[in-house]
Amino acid sequence: MVGAVVRREERETLAIVISRVERRLGLMLALLVLGIVGILGGVVGQPVVQYLTGSELEISAGMEGAACGSHLEWQMESREVQAGSRITVINDSTYWQIPVVIERAQSDGSFKTIAESPVLRGGERWTQTLWRGGTYRIVSADQTQRAAGLETTISVE
Repeated sequence: MVGAVVRREERETLAIVISRVERRLGLMLALLVLGIVGILGGVVGQPVVQYLTGSELEISAGMEGAACGSHLEWQMESREVQAGSRITVINDSTYWQIPVVIERAQSDGSFKTIAESPVLRGGERWTQTLWRGGTYRIVSADQTQRAAGLETTISVE
C-alpha cells in the first residue's frame, strides 16, 4: 500500500513537471513564431514599402522623322534614384519601334541584362522597378539605335 501511495505521489509530481515543461515549450514556441513573423515582415515589408514610396521616373525615347536620315532623341539625362523606383520608358516616336534593355553594371566593368521590354511601338510604355543599388544603363536593344545614342545611365542608391 505504501508503494502505491509513493507511485501516486510520483505520478502527481511528474504531471506537475510535465505541465510546467509544456507551458515553457508553448511560450518558447510562441516567441519563435513571433520572431519568424518579424523576420518575414521585414523581408517582405521592405520591398513593399520601397515600392509604395519609390519614385517614378519617365524616360521619353523617340526618333524624329520617318525615313533614313532621322535622328534619335533621348529626353533624359543621367539620374540618381532610390531603390524601389519605377522607371517607365515611353516611345514618343510616331513611326519607329524601340526595344529597350536595362543592364546592371558588374564589378568587372561589364554590364548584365536584367530586363528587356517588348518592342515598343509609338506611344507605348514599359515600366520596370529597380530594387538593387548600383549603376544601370538603359539602352535600345537595336544596335543601330544604340550606336546612334539611345542610351542613358541611372544610379540607384
